[in-house]
Amino acid sequence: MTTVITILAYKSSGFHSMRNCVMDRWDSDFEMFTTIDEDAAVAWLGDMLVKNHDLKLGSYEFTVLINGIESQDWIDGETDEEQNARLVLHTKIVEEAKAVMAKAVEEEKAKAEAARVAARAAAEAKVKADELQLLASLRAKHGV
Repeated sequence: MTTVITILAYKSSGFHSMRNCVMDRWDSDFEMFTTIDEDAAVAWLGDMLVKNHDLKLGSYEFTVLINGIESQDWIDGETDEEQNARLVLHTKIVEEAKAVMAKAVEEEKAKAEAARVAARAAAEAKVKADELQLLASLRAKHGV
């Protein structure tokens, strides 16, 4: 039997207020992804977790369905092995997606650090060039 994986992502509408003043609002959003490929499910959920991590306003809640059933639900006539297989698949998808998100966050931090180091090196090089130019103009002015 083919296993159908459905992932639901829901973000409720809301607002941010400070001292009874509405500072920002956001609309609700709903996304759904259905596949029979575990890797595609992991990739989609991982991307959504990264998107959720980067959101400034609101956050998504995720539900993973295996053949239309949540992992902890019990279906009449289902064997323990079938329920355990669904739970294992659910756990695998979620854990691998979290690893995808963690890797993406680490890569983004590394890029930000590299940009910060490059900007600092450029600023130091500019200061050194300015100092050398000032030194050259002082030498020319005083004939040294």
